[in-house]
Amino acid sequence: MDINGEIEENAPKSDAGNRLVALDGGTVKVIKRHNKRQRQAREEAGAAWVESGRLFTRPNGEWVEPTWLSDYFDRLVKRSGLPPIRLHDLRHGAATMALKAGAKMKVVQEMLGHSSYALTADTYTAVLPELSMEAAEATARLISGRGTKRAPGLTSGSQGGKASKGAAKKDRKKSKKQQVKPAA
Repeated sequence: MDINGEIEENAPKSDAGNRLVALDGGTVKVIKRHNKRQRQAREEAGAAWVESGRLFTRPNGEWVEPTWLSDYFDRLVKRSGLPPIRLHDLRHGAATMALKAGAKMKVVQEMLGHSSYALTADTYTAVLPELSMEAAEATARLISGRGTKRAPGLTSGSQGGKASKGAAKKDRKKSKKQQVKPAA
């Protein structure tokens, strides 16, 4: 945290902030290459190297100032021609993409270090309306037991009657098989 131009390290807001973060294989490869370059920079700097314990540092090993990093990110975004986005927004984007990719809300909660499942759910359930539609479709497939997709937005009774009549016929057959005949 940058306080009056001085970098101050604070404990996470909650115990959930102390966590391991899972990384995909491609990201791990990039970090390994970065670590190799950083070891070379440490050797070249010799006694001038500042051991900050950080993965991303200035060329001499010192911390990267948060305001410098945010400003640099803003310049990169502007240069890219992409819509404006703040560095912190990447965290929200990662959570949204994880949910879209099928991650469970509990996994996203732990990924973000939120202390409360409700906080994560309240923040991200409204972000992607298509997740609600996908959930509705998946639930319909589960209930129908057929695994077939229905037209979006249609209820079982709005399929022109064909789906309802077919399902009713199957239910009658099943019911007849399950009836118990009285003993003679």
